Amino acid sequence: MNKLMKNISFTKNETRVILFVITVLVTGFSIKFYKQILNSPSVRFDYTAEDSVFKSLSDSKIDQDKSISGDSVKSEIGSNETSSDGLLNINTATRSELIDLPGVGESTADKIISYRDRNKKFNKAEDIMKVSGIGKKKFDKLKSHIKAE
Repeated sequence: MNKLMKNISFTKNETRVILFVITVLVTGFSIKFYKQILNSPSVRFDYTAEDSVFKSLSDSKIDQDKSISGDSVKSEIGSNETSSDGLLNINTATRSELIDLPGVGESTADKIISYRDRNKKFNKAEDIMKVSGIGKKKFDKLKSHIKAE
């Protein structure tokens, strides 16, 4: 750099002033460029169309849920839950109805349903002992509550 300054024939102080001016200019342009980047509007996405579709679908689902009254749900459940003899038909029982039986939890109810789906139906109440987890003792608790039709 000193060789360049000697060839141009600037003094030491002139060289310092020129370097200072160049540094100030570069800094100024950098700040101006940085502010332009910060102030430039970024790409904004308009989700109003998607939001309105979501809202309409949500509202229709809520309306469907409200249209099912508690009485109709109870009558549907009641039709499977107990028949004229007060026994639960294990071929048509729902998971929650099976869980309500003595000694039957969530996993046992799932096993009963999967067995029933695989084998089409239970031919007699004793067939429930073919389900994994239901032995003689558990069947003795269940037999007064279930039937197979």
